[in-house]
Amino acid sequence: MPAALPLRPARDAVDAALERLWDAAQLVPEPRRFYFYFSGHGHAEQIDDVSLCMANWSFLRRQAALSSGQYRRLIHQCMHFREVVVILDCCRLREIAATGLGSELNCVRPDASAGGSRFFIAYATEFQQAAFEDRAGGERVRGHLTAALLEGLRGGATRQPRGGVDAADLKAYLERRVPEMADAHGQRQQVEVVSSLPADPPALFGSRLPEPSPGPTANCEIRFTDGRQGPIRLESPRLAVLREDAVDTGPWALRLDMGHHRLEDLATGEEQFFVQRTRDEVNHVRF
Repeated sequence: MPAALPLRPARDAVDAALERLWDAAQLVPEPRRFYFYFSGHGHAEQIDDVSLCMANWSFLRRQAALSSGQYRRLIHQCMHFREVVVILDCCRLREIAATGLGSELNCVRPDASAGGSRFFIAYATEFQQAAFEDRAGGERVRGHLTAALLEGLRGGATRQPRGGVDAADLKAYLERRVPEMADAHGQRQQVEVVSSLPADPPALFGSRLPEPSPGPTANCEIRFTDGRQGPIRLESPRLAVLREDAVDTGPWALRLDMGHHRLEDLATGEEQFFVQRTRDEVNHVRF
């Protein structure tokens, strides 16, 4: 019989990927953020460390696991990222006696910027507690932390007007939604999030724009041509400024009164007039 393929990923595969990222980070003067995500079986004997079981872990291969604490310290001390985000969707129980090991990678001394790096750590559950999954969705199985994280980034958490989710808003959203999801399945699970990311200016996750507020149906859509610089100003027939915003916020879906309107590219001074002739049909304008 052919030999079975090795289970993946194992620690060496994680280290190989980490090494590639480390090399790439050396080419950037000040890399912004490093993401470390794990979903699977976890074992915790210390409040600030989780043994993350790799695919080849077994009751005999108890050391086939990563130490989240040692890997996080390696990233903070040796790779000069301004921010480190760690998402651990796993249990923090002392049941399977896994022993998490550190990386084979290391540096001679901590990076000069290591002391200034910020962090965002989301544990799926409290120390010595279990984490659960939603298995009601068919083949796609996700832990409650992962499901809440995706839900928050896709519209659940408060969004900044310019796009993205504030780290503080995401933290609050996870702390609220994970217990709600667990309770809906008759489970108890309280997420634990620790963050030192700055509040002013706020650290953001993603760049998705907020969903438009419910209101009257738009009767005008304004699209901007390639190469348009902006920002763009839109004035009403009475010369009141209706909107002034960057080009990348387009297309604009608006509810306008009838009459002549003026568009101006504030970078070039170019202007264009158009007439809104209907209250109900959509007027398509290109500028």
